[in-house]
Amino acid sequence: MKVLLRAPLLTNSGYGVHSRQIFEWLYEKKNIDLATQCLMWGKCSWILDKNRDNGLFEKIKYEDFLDWNGEFYKTSIDKAFMYPMIEMARERSEFIDDILYVYNFNNPLNVHKARRELQLKTSHYLKEMKQPYSKIREL
Repeated sequence: MKVLLRAPLLTNSGYGVHSRQIFEWLYEKKNIDLATQCLMWGKCSWILDKNRDNGLFEKIKYEDFLDWNGEFYKTSIDKAFMYPMIEMARERSEFIDDILYVYNFNNPLNVHKARRELQLKTSHYLKEMKQPYSKIREL
């Protein structure tokens, strides 16, 4: 069966989180040929700013989005692209003290509740088993 998921998959929003959960569920189904179309959600920001981050994001190797089984990560997906971008940017990355996103810890479907063991395994794999990216001079 072919499925087109039109959703705010890459937005910093509650609907973005929910649509990524739906994506993960659909992605795991063997009988579904999944395609996506990323939409905006109001004035919410993107997880990636296409005007600033895209040059770094495009430098991340395809295989670095794959887990120890050669499958796309099911948890800690943000770490899979944020760690390499920070490693490449080094001192050009900066900490923002403002609260930009509030996570709903009460939701029983949260990864840290529903898939905690896999989340910890994935986080460890991303931090300890992946080869760090070298600093880049320019995009």
